[in-house]
Amino acid sequence: MKSKSKVLTFGDLIASIYGACDPRRAAGLLRLAANAQLLSFPGQRRVSVQPAKG
Repeated sequence: MKSKSKVLTFGDLIASIYGACDPRRAAGLLRLAANAQLLSFPGQRRVSVQPAKG
């Protein structure tokens, strides 16, 4: 009989990467994965900031 397994969240993934190696290498791995489009950041949108007219 199988037990219910815990769903891996995005935060769990980030925490496990930072727990496995030093912060600099973890940040590099995440940057590489994001640039290679292996990871996507749901809900994150780029906001363009423009100076106020006046």
